[in-house]
Amino acid sequence: MLNRWGKVLLVGVAVVLGLAGCAKDGTVKESPEQEVAVPTAEELIAKITEAGEGLSSFVQESQTWSNIHMAQSEKKDLQSSETNSTTEVVLSPLQMHQASRIKLSGKGEQLIEQYYTDNRLFISMDGHWREMPKDISGNIGGIVLQSASPRERMEQLKTILPYLKVTEEGDDYVLSARASGDQMKDFTAYYRVQYSSVELPDQEISAVKSMSTTYCVNKQTYLPTRTEDEMVTDNRTGGYGMYTETRMKTTIGKYNTLSKIEIPEEVLNVQR
Repeated sequence: MLNRWGKVLLVGVAVVLGLAGCAKDGTVKESPEQEVAVPTAEELIAKITEAGEGLSSFVQESQTWSNIHMAQSEKKDLQSSETNSTTEVVLSPLQMHQASRIKLSGKGEQLIEQYYTDNRLFISMDGHWREMPKDISGNIGGIVLQSASPRERMEQLKTILPYLKVTEEGDDYVLSARASGDQMKDFTAYYRVQYSSVELPDQEISAVKSMSTTYCVNKQTYLPTRTEDEMVTDNRTGGYGMYTETRMKTTIGKYNTLSKIEIPEEVLNVQR
């Protein structure tokens, strides 16, 4: 594979000498290595989108932390949770299997497992399976595709292009954005694209007070390697409502190793 910012040397010694330069006595002078230019956000998005066309499946490990501050007049309550999930995704046709372990403050641990295929969503809570209604299944499918497909995720990031910056971190390029306060008014399209299959009320969008997003891709393949997201929402009014802080980290790998998500018969035959 050709390097993103260079070409394979085709003429051997002649090119090497041309790049390094020769002294009159025939010795080769050393020249400093040319630094590879970091792509712009727009260029990187185009490369990620192109590379994503060849992505058929992957496995994702994620950790999510959430603090929910409930306010009911003078009574306040804090609910904390930590979720660890392993998610297998096949993109075409869209299929998913996810196993999650959720720790709730003061309520112990809960195991949740999900299968999604053929617009059918099955959920198990502590071993009890149930098929969800079609309207919920359709919404979940749209959200899964939005978060799983590099192309869909890049369409979302295009809506906040002025906020995006590109940096390097080891073998990765890093796309990132941060915003808060009055800047959040520019993120309406960002959240509407993310929840394209769901009617998202304006009040839910306006409740977002700050956010940051990080999307990392390998410099050679342009396939995603990890993501990080943080968000603070506040919809308290007159002493009532919720204030939430959410943070999520994911690592992504095992590309194109799955062709189908096998759903057990006992799950497929479960009653709604």
